[in-house]
Amino acid sequence: MSMNPGEKPPAPQIQPPQPVAAWAPPPAQAQIAPKQRQPSGMKTIAAVVVIAAVLSASLSIAGGWILYQTSGPLIDDEPCWGGIGIAVANTTANWTLMVSEVAASNCRPSDVKLTIFDRDDVEKLHSVALSDLTLSNWNVNRALFQKHVTGSYIRASDSIIVQKSTYPSGYTFKLATSMGILSMGTLR
Repeated sequence: MSMNPGEKPPAPQIQPPQPVAAWAPPPAQAQIAPKQRQPSGMKTIAAVVVIAAVLSASLSIAGGWILYQTSGPLIDDEPCWGGIGIAVANTTANWTLMVSEVAASNCRPSDVKLTIFDRDDVEKLHSVALSDLTLSNWNVNRALFQKHVTGSYIRASDSIIVQKSTYPSGYTFKLATSMGILSMGTLR
């Protein structure tokens, strides 16, 4: 459109406003799934620490149970205490202290110690574990523990051989543990 000099441009056309309803429902929108949040670094670390603690506790419990099961012979539920019946037999060269009865069912030779006293109550054999009374140290102790029943505990028919010339008639013996005396008697 060309305009002559002095002519006015045409007035713009204004559209009247359109009537608006008082209330209109929003246009239907598609459902959008909520965005998945990634765990923050601190939450991840906390989860790892909790999992590690649970695994550590579980392994400790399992390890303790396995240790208990595999070392059962090394672990006593009750200490060795009670009594051991001894019958003293007099042979030509030795005394035989025969175990006749065991009230203390869980006593090991390493738990029970033999002490022999002279007539004046002076120790002649000082508190030696039965497990140490072996042939290899007979020359030192002049006593020998003999297991006649298989197993790791002291049982009836096990015996202690004591040399008569070193420990003559009238000497006394004591079998004891850290819990107390199991048996006492006189060599005769």
